Amino acid sequence: MIPLKAVALKPNQRLPASTDSLVLTVRLGQGIEMDSLFVFFINPLKGEAVIDSVAGLKMLENGVFKYCGNATGSGRLVVQAKPSKASSRRQRYLPITPVFNWCSSDSVRISMDKRNVTGLTGNTLDDYAFGFDGPGYEKYMAREKILRARLNAEPGLVVGLANSSAYHDLLAPKIDAALNTLEELKPVLPEHYYHLFKADIIGWQASRFMRLESACKNQSEGDSALCQKFLWQNLHTALDSVASEIPAAIAALSGSYTGYLHEKLLFEASLHKAAGRPLDYPSAIVKDHQRPLSDRLLLNLFLNHVQTQDINALYQRVRPLIKDTACLTALDESAKVLPGMSVADFELPDLTGKTMRLADFKGKMMFVDVWFTGCGACAAYYRNVLKQAEEALKDEKDIVFVSISTDRNQELWKRSLASGKYSSTNVLNLYTKGADHPWVKYYHFESVPKMIIINRKGQIERIFNNGLAEGINTTTALISTLKMYQGER
Repeated sequence: MIPLKAVALKPNQRLPASTDSLVLTVRLGQGIEMDSLFVFFINPLKGEAVIDSVAGLKMLENGVFKYCGNATGSGRLVVQAKPSKASSRRQRYLPITPVFNWCSSDSVRISMDKRNVTGLTGNTLDDYAFGFDGPGYEKYMAREKILRARLNAEPGLVVGLANSSAYHDLLAPKIDAALNTLEELKPVLPEHYYHLFKADIIGWQASRFMRLESACKNQSEGDSALCQKFLWQNLHTALDSVASEIPAAIAALSGSYTGYLHEKLLFEASLHKAAGRPLDYPSAIVKDHQRPLSDRLLLNLFLNHVQTQDINALYQRVRPLIKDTACLTALDESAKVLPGMSVADFELPDLTGKTMRLADFKGKMMFVDVWFTGCGACAAYYRNVLKQAEEALKDEKDIVFVSISTDRNQELWKRSLASGKYSSTNVLNLYTKGADHPWVKYYHFESVPKMIIINRKGQIERIFNNGLAEGINTTTALISTLKMYQGER
């Protein structure tokens, strides 16, 4: 079981302090056949696609699983299953619950029964009926009811340019149904989660900006003035005033709501640009929002930056504006591996003992591979891909191949080089004296192989977690990728 990375609870989140352990018990009803269950803890700052950690649930008896961890604080999780061996499904993991909000004082029992006897659809709400009890169950129950209300509500009819002052979005009835359900549940919900769920629901509007632009393109018949008027009139919704009632410290915890505000900012910026008044993103965020919500939005701005932006300049701009420690950590961790960011320099010895620095090769393009003796994937990549690419590009004076070993023993490194299994003496071979070297730890290269393409400015073009990645997984692909970046000045 992978240990859970705890999400620290901040005082301004207004949740009761607790040193209890999170306990989840899941009971699968008749006909639900799962061999093993896992709880996926979601990164609180980067959204549902980024998982902080995974932990297995212990099977107590047939169909009953339990997780008891040492997590502190609060966050979001989803329970997933490995399909049974008899299942026709080929996914490694299959979500079986919606995303829930958890707190370390929870000791919640979740019961699941099949809703559809004809087979699973892949939508957890369509496939299962849920029951909840135990300390802290209210927020799980409320989340499921709110999501089901949204699912069951019929979408509305879009009213577009013909009556721009009364624009109705396609998803408005679904959001209204969810908000009405939340109000019904208010008496049983802690105030913190009432506000948090409201922020989540309001955040579901994010896709409306795409539909607004689509309505303009389809109905304006080339009348750009009419289109711009329509878009400006519908920049805000009635729900924006409802959102103003949510404390900024709680709103900042909703990935849905911060995502909505990010899309709204980009939409508003496009309107300003069309009017000849470019919007300064960081300034607009600081002006319109309080901390820690503004910190979260500045982080989102960086993580979802427009590709035409100078990422280094944006980083230097937003970092002094962010004060929240968690947002700063996430910013710095993300920044160092993004394309366009300057590569951290190092000082490493080569085979002769001479100290080499990455900065020595500025103005040249570099392909760096990181390996250690005994790594089968490292040897296979060199044998099947890298060796031939190095030979084919040996006369390219502005392409440098750098081979970095994280072996602890220098003599072992030299023997491995002499064997020709991992590298050749025709490239620059460097040695870190182990995986504890600051550069290795900075980029989390403790596991290998890792590959980096560095451009002439000393900036990251791509970091690859293994040799199977598209663009470097064959000799032809690697040569083509390096030639492409070589041509960029």
